[in-house]
This record gives sequence, C-alpha cells and structure tokens, in this order.
Amino acid sequence: MNTLKKTFSIIWALLVLMISYFMITDPEVGHVVIVFVIGFGLILKGIKYLYFYFKMAKYMVGGKGIFYYGIIYLNLGIFTSTLFDIQHIYIMIYLLGMYLFWGFISIMRALEMKKMESHWKMKMIEGVGYFVIAVLGIVFINSVMAASIIYCVGLMYSAVMRIIANFRQTAIVYIQ
Repeated sequence: MNTLKKTFSIIWALLVLMISYFMITDPEVGHVVIVFVIGFGLILKGIKYLYFYFKMAKYMVGGKGIFYYGIIYLNLGIFTSTLFDIQHIYIMIYLLGMYLFWGFISIMRALEMKKMESHWKMKMIEGVGYFVIAVLGIVFINSVMAASIIYCVGLMYSAVMRIIANFRQTAIVYIQ
C-alpha cells in the first residue's frame, strides 16, 4: 500500500472513530446513523466495484465476479437505506449477522494464513473480536441503546484494527 492510500485509510479510520464517539454520546439517534452509515458504505463499495469493472476488470479473467460483487453491494446498500422506519430488532439482527459473517471470514483467513506460516495472529484477534461483539449483541438484543453502543464499539474496533494494519511492516519481494 502506498503512502497516499495509507494516509486516506488512517483519515477514514479517524472519521469512523469520531462518528462512533458521537453515536455513543447520543445513542437515541444511533438507529438512524447506523442505517445511514451501513447503507452509504455499501452503496459506495458497490459503485467502487462497478467503476473498477467498467474501467479495467471487464478485460480481466474473473472480471464478471467483480461486476457481480458491485451489483450485490449496490443492492444491499439500497436495501439497507430503506430500513429507516423498521423496528430496531431487525436492524440488530442485520448487524449481528454482519459481525458473525466477518468474524467467521476473519478466523478462516487467519487459519489459512497460519498454514502458510504468515502473520495470522492479528487476523485471528480481529475475528474473535467480531464474534465477541456479536455475542454481546445477542445478549442485549432488545435494547435500542445497547444496539447503538454495540455497533459503535464494533466501529471503533474495526477503525483501530485498520490503523494498526496501516502501521504494520509489509514484506516486499524483489525479483532479481
């Protein structure tokens, strides 16, 4: 990752930390902010994938997969954006599903990295952290305030993990 991408990633993580701090200080509006942040993020990710597809990936092997990812993310983002007037329990189930999914994916990636004798411990900590957040969400599923706070803790956790990942030393392989 070059310096510009690292800088942008750190700025994004700090912005996420600020948003989650404001959501913790006023958890009553957390429901609306949660839906907006998730929906907007998924729409942006879908647009990014579709832009990449039309710019370059349509000429690559497996480029259609990127097109499908873009369509799926865009549709999920639009769907999530329509959840403003739905009860908080459904938003909580949606969040718990996301945290369980990302925790499972992170743990599986860590186990694969361990087989290849790579740096796997941080990825395992990330996956276990997402599972802990999901379990806390299951315990406090009936509280709107707890849902907002748990989501904010999850946002803070992912922002801190992103900042740590940016400061990690990466190996550069030189071909002679």
